[in-house]
Amino acid sequence: MSILNEQDNTRQLAIRDYSQSKVNSPLTPNGDVNPNFLEGGGPMAGLTGIFKNKDNSLNFKGIGAAFGAVQSIGSIISSFKQSKLAQDQFNLQSRAFETNLFNERQAFNGSLADKLESRATAMGNTRESASEDIKLRSI
Repeated sequence: MSILNEQDNTRQLAIRDYSQSKVNSPLTPNGDVNPNFLEGGGPMAGLTGIFKNKDNSLNFKGIGAAFGAVQSIGSIISSFKQSKLAQDQFNLQSRAFETNLFNERQAFNGSLADKLESRATAMGNTRESASEDIKLRSI
Protein backbone atom coordinates (compact mmCIF):
# COMPACT_ATOMS: atom_id res chain seq x y z
CA MET A 1 0.00 0.00 0.00
CA SER A 2 2.89 2.37 0.56
CA ILE A 3 3.83 2.21 -3.16
CA LEU A 4 0.31 3.27 -4.13
CA ASN A 5 0.40 6.12 -1.64
CA GLU A 6 3.74 7.29 -3.06
CA GLN A 7 2.34 7.20 -6.61
CA ASP A 8 -0.75 9.15 -5.53
CA ASN A 9 1.43 11.71 -3.73
CA THR A 10 3.63 12.08 -6.81
CA ARG A 11 0.59 12.55 -9.01
CA GLN A 12 -0.92 15.14 -6.66
CA LEU A 13 2.38 17.05 -6.61
CA ALA A 14 2.52 17.02 -10.42
CA ILE A 15 -1.05 18.34 -10.63
CA ARG A 16 -0.30 21.08 -8.13
CA ASP A 17 2.95 22.07 -9.91
CA TYR A 18 1.13 22.08 -13.24
CA SER A 19 -1.69 24.27 -12.04
CA GLN A 20 0.74 26.77 -10.48
CA SER A 21 3.19 26.95 -13.39
CA LYS A 22 2.98 29.22 -16.42
CA VAL A 23 3.79 26.35 -18.84
CA ASN A 24 0.97 25.62 -21.23
CA SER A 25 0.95 21.99 -22.36
CA PRO A 26 -1.45 20.20 -24.75
CA LEU A 27 -1.96 17.49 -22.13
CA THR A 28 -2.70 17.70 -18.44
CA PRO A 29 -0.67 15.57 -16.00
CA ASN A 30 -3.60 13.14 -15.96
CA GLY A 31 -3.12 12.61 -19.71
CA ASP A 32 -6.31 14.45 -20.64
CA VAL A 33 -6.42 17.06 -23.40
CA ASN A 34 -5.98 20.58 -22.07
CA PRO A 35 -8.93 22.65 -23.36
CA ASN A 36 -7.06 25.92 -22.70
CA PHE A 37 -3.96 24.94 -24.67
CA LEU A 38 -4.20 27.79 -27.19
CA GLU A 39 -4.60 30.38 -24.48
CA GLY A 40 -1.69 31.81 -22.54
CA GLY A 41 1.57 30.97 -24.29
CA GLY A 42 1.36 27.68 -26.17
CA PRO A 43 3.18 27.35 -29.47
CA MET A 44 0.05 28.43 -31.39
CA ALA A 45 -1.16 30.90 -28.79
CA GLY A 46 -2.91 33.95 -30.10
CA LEU A 47 -3.69 32.56 -33.53
CA THR A 48 -7.32 32.33 -34.51
CA GLY A 49 -6.65 31.06 -38.02
CA ILE A 50 -4.05 30.81 -40.71
CA PHE A 51 -4.64 34.30 -42.07
CA LYS A 52 -5.67 36.28 -38.96
CA ASN A 53 -4.09 36.86 -35.56
CA LYS A 54 -6.08 37.05 -32.34
CA ASP A 55 -6.24 40.85 -32.62
CA ASN A 56 -7.73 40.47 -36.15
CA SER A 57 -4.56 41.67 -37.90
CA LEU A 58 -3.09 39.76 -40.82
CA ASN A 59 -0.84 36.82 -40.04
CA PHE A 60 1.86 37.19 -42.68
CA LYS A 61 3.59 33.99 -41.64
CA GLY A 62 0.43 32.02 -42.30
CA ILE A 63 -0.18 33.78 -45.60
CA GLY A 64 3.41 33.13 -46.64
CA ALA A 65 3.10 29.47 -45.70
CA ALA A 66 -0.10 29.15 -47.74
CA PHE A 67 1.52 30.77 -50.78
CA GLY A 68 4.56 28.55 -50.30
CA ALA A 69 2.34 25.47 -50.33
CA VAL A 70 0.59 26.64 -53.52
CA GLN A 71 3.96 27.34 -55.12
CA SER A 72 5.22 23.86 -54.17
CA ILE A 73 2.14 22.22 -55.67
CA GLY A 74 2.62 24.28 -58.84
CA SER A 75 6.27 23.23 -59.03
CA ILE A 76 5.34 19.58 -58.67
CA ILE A 77 2.75 19.83 -61.45
CA SER A 78 5.24 21.68 -63.67
CA SER A 79 7.91 19.03 -63.10
CA PHE A 80 5.46 16.27 -64.06
CA LYS A 81 4.61 18.13 -67.29
CA GLN A 82 8.31 18.65 -68.08
CA SER A 83 8.97 14.97 -67.46
CA LYS A 84 6.17 14.02 -69.85
CA LEU A 85 7.50 16.41 -72.51
CA ALA A 86 11.01 14.98 -72.12
CA GLN A 87 9.63 11.44 -72.48
CA ASP A 88 7.71 12.45 -75.63
CA GLN A 89 10.84 14.07 -77.08
CA PHE A 90 12.89 10.94 -76.33
CA ASN A 91 10.28 8.73 -78.01
CA LEU A 92 10.25 10.99 -81.09
CA GLN A 93 14.05 10.92 -81.34
CA SER A 94 14.05 7.14 -80.93
CA ARG A 95 11.52 6.70 -83.75
CA ALA A 96 13.48 9.10 -85.98
CA PHE A 97 16.71 7.21 -85.28
CA GLU A 98 15.10 3.83 -86.05
CA THR A 99 13.59 5.19 -89.28
CA ASN A 100 16.89 6.74 -90.33
CA LEU A 101 18.80 3.54 -89.53
CA PHE A 102 16.33 1.44 -91.52
CA ASN A 103 16.56 3.81 -94.51
CA GLU A 104 20.37 3.93 -94.40
CA ARG A 105 20.57 0.14 -94.21
CA GLN A 106 18.16 -0.25 -97.11
CA ALA A 107 20.08 2.30 -99.21
CA PHE A 108 23.44 0.65 -98.46
CA ASN A 109 22.16 -2.85 -99.24
CA GLY A 110 20.50 -1.63 -102.46
CA SER A 111 23.68 0.12 -103.59
CA LEU A 112 25.78 -2.94 -102.73
CA ALA A 113 23.43 -5.23 -104.64
CA ASP A 114 23.57 -2.95 -107.72
CA LYS A 115 27.39 -2.85 -107.66
CA LEU A 116 27.80 -6.60 -107.17
CA GLU A 117 25.23 -7.44 -109.86
CA SER A 118 26.89 -5.01 -112.27
CA ARG A 119 30.28 -6.56 -111.55
CA ALA A 120 28.92 -10.08 -112.07
CA THR A 121 27.30 -9.07 -115.37
CA ALA A 122 30.52 -7.34 -116.54
CA MET A 123 32.56 -10.44 -115.74
CA GLY A 124 30.12 -12.67 -117.62
CA ASN A 125 28.56 -14.27 -114.51
CA THR A 126 24.84 -14.47 -113.76
CA ARG A 127 23.06 -12.32 -111.23
CA GLU A 128 22.39 -15.40 -109.12
CA SER A 129 26.13 -15.87 -108.61
CA ALA A 130 26.25 -12.36 -107.10
CA SER A 131 23.48 -13.19 -104.62
CA GLU A 132 25.93 -15.11 -102.38
CA ASP A 133 28.20 -12.05 -102.20
CA ILE A 134 25.20 -9.82 -101.50
CA LYS A 135 24.08 -12.00 -98.56
CA LEU A 136 27.64 -12.10 -97.24
CA ARG A 137 28.31 -8.33 -97.41
CA SER A 138 24.89 -6.81 -96.66
CA ILE A 139 24.02 -5.38 -93.28
